[in-house]
Amino acid sequence: MTKNTVTKQQKGITVVTSGILADLHELIQSARLRVATAANAEQMLLYWRLGKRIASEKLTDGRAEYGKQIFATLSQKLVAEFGNGFS
Repeated sequence: MTKNTVTKQQKGITVVTSGILADLHELIQSARLRVATAANAEQMLLYWRLGKRIASEKLTDGRAEYGKQIFATLSQKLVAEFGNGFS
């Protein structure tokens, strides 16, 4: 963070600016980046877990067609509750 200090006199009030705008901008941008990184990591983990759970269903032999129906139903219910991204 910046350590430069500028003192100004405005309408009888002394205002001390120490690169505050730049510092605040840096703090906000840094926090946003951390939030986005954490959210992306969590979303990737969620999708991996969903895929693992779906893959664990043994839908072989005659159950394959049944499985397609189950997945379509699951997809519709998930989209209805959580929005697009689960089709």
